[in-house]
Amino acid sequence: MNQSKQIKKLSQFCDKVGKNILLVQGIGGNVSYKHNDELLIKASGLSLKDALHKNIFVKVSLEKLNANFYQGGNLENKNNEFKNLKPSMETLMHGIIKHKFVIHLHAVEAISYLVRNSAEIDLSERINYTKNYLCIDYKMPGKELATEIFDKTIKEKKKINIFLLKNHGIIISGDSLNEISLDLFKLLQVLKTTPKKSIKIEKDFKKKITKDHNLINDLKLMQLVFDNKLFWCLNNKWNLFPDQTVFLGSRPNTYDSLSQFFENYKKQKDSQELVFIKNEGIYIKKSFDTNKLEQLQCFYEIIIRQKNVEKICTISKKEIQKLLNSKDEKYRKGLNQ
Repeated sequence: MNQSKQIKKLSQFCDKVGKNILLVQGIGGNVSYKHNDELLIKASGLSLKDALHKNIFVKVSLEKLNANFYQGGNLENKNNEFKNLKPSMETLMHGIIKHKFVIHLHAVEAISYLVRNSAEIDLSERINYTKNYLCIDYKMPGKELATEIFDKTIKEKKKINIFLLKNHGIIISGDSLNEISLDLFKLLQVLKTTPKKSIKIEKDFKKKITKDHNLINDLKLMQLVFDNKLFWCLNNKWNLFPDQTVFLGSRPNTYDSLSQFFENYKKQKDSQELVFIKNEGIYIKKSFDTNKLEQLQCFYEIIIRQKNVEKICTISKKEIQKLLNSKDEKYRKGLNQ
């Protein structure tokens, strides 16, 4: 198959997975294709689901990429090589994995295991059809994650094509998209979890609580403020995965009552974009876009798949600060403001 046909198939694949919120949320996830000395990878800040109607890819020299990595460097735009689109911050990781195709997704069914303190044991009990996978401890997306994957892979005698990233997502690689699709389907089938049943909510919601704050347009998410266990998770198990922290902030704005919210609102110079009020509702400002909504939906889908929410492990305070101070993350965030 020639390169143009491969890219067309890749774009179709991106469109399909990008539209499935249980696989990709907002501008998250990335996909790459190697051809000769070129790596074609999704550009930072763009959405996989846009692949069929706009160019979301950027080309990177594999020779330069590998030279940077082995010399201990990072992918830097020193010569203004990438004028309009900047390669994904995960480009190094895609480069060191030697298969032709590499996909990185934030698959809810997988992350639901990868946020647990028993992740490796639970996953080994489920993934019994292959030994070609590795669990990777949480590392900062970018160079740190790429280095961890490289170091772990060279120690393995078997060929690894599935990487399960704690508090992050999955990577699947292969020499064809059909091969990857099959591996993805098998993985999701064995990791499928029955979500927690929703509680019945009988409430006449206020559509607006301030001139800026409107009721969120997703009634399913109201479980977060009406189910006591889920509200507890907001306060105690918030930072589950990088994109959630980057786009929704490191601390949720939770209130036990509407009066408590108003008391705080009077003191705030800049009103909060996303507000959770117990037994009242979730309220957002106009700036709360689709990307942010999908990160919140991902958080919700993960916690309703937990039998024991106290077993959830969150991203550490140290790693949270690294995310919030990352130039790459600030760049992505800036593109979506």
